[in-house]
Amino acid sequence: WHSHPSGQLLHVTAGFGLVQSAGGAAEGIGTGDTVWAGPGECHWHGATAEHALTHLAIQRPGTTWEEHVRDEDYAAAVAAAMGACASAAPARVDRSDAGLRRPDGRLCWVGPRSTPRN
Repeated sequence: WHSHPSGQLLHVTAGFGLVQSAGGAAEGIGTGDTVWAGPGECHWHGATAEHALTHLAIQRPGTTWEEHVRDEDYAAAVAAAMGACASAAPARVDRSDAGLRRPDGRLCWVGPRSTPRN
């Protein structure tokens, strides 16, 4: 878990992974997805054991590192994200209408996303 005082923009250039904001559900991210974590928002992001993830992380200097993601929480996040997909390669869902910030200030999608949201 970590946060950035000015926020962080993530853009996935290849692969599939996960992103989660504190208090929210982990969600799958894939090639072409762009996610914003707001200033001070505690979050994590990373690959899965079965999929590599390459991404650009854009932020101003400063990262506050928190506790590691617990193994059981990571395993549950992977299972939930992969369960939302019809196959190991997630289907594309058009989310080009998403704005940069949600009203509650939590993670939001800027571009297309990989997995459907309930």
